[in-house]
Amino acid sequence: MGGSSRRPPASGPRPRRGRTRSCSWTNAAGCTGTAAPGPALTKAVAATLARHPGTALAAAADVVLVGDRMGSVHAFGSDGLHQAALHSGRVTALAATASPSLAVRTGGTDGAVRAWSPADGGHGSTVSQRSSPVVALHTGPTPQGPALAAAWADGLVELHRPGRRDVLGFRPGPAVRAVAVTPDGALWVGTEETLIRLRPR
Repeated sequence: MGGSSRRPPASGPRPRRGRTRSCSWTNAAGCTGTAAPGPALTKAVAATLARHPGTALAAAADVVLVGDRMGSVHAFGSDGLHQAALHSGRVTALAATASPSLAVRTGGTDGAVRAWSPADGGHGSTVSQRSSPVVALHTGPTPQGPALAAAWADGLVELHRPGRRDVLGFRPGPAVRAVAVTPDGALWVGTEETLIRLRPR
């Protein structure tokens, strides 16, 4: 990938809640420029992590996503840097899929799961809202389209399926540490001692 050899800027000013900011790698002040080369992307992510330690990470296609303790999410890609303040409090989980287009899901200590498209700007929309912090997220392709699994600190797991308004809920008992959706539509739930596979009907 081509581009400028100049050092990319750091993450820049903190975006206010409900607002977004998009900049190129070569000119943060004017937000104009060209695509970032691979080394520039690495440096830009490292610079952001140095200034705002990451609390959640994810990647899809050529985009790296970083969530921080202030509730902001930073998306680094070949088209530059996109930022949005999506949560009140720390970002605890991130998930993304690049098919058919980049779709990001974020979770925070505020109990919200949000959908965000970096390219479209804006502050996204709320997928689910609860009083317990989000502890895990995963989105993955299924025969019907991308599905979303979310887990909260109180032990509830939700499965959101494409084209369906009904949300499936499950409580495994022990605290949930990880969730995943596999291409066959199955939901996997990990606790400290067990791994559970659920096949929705």
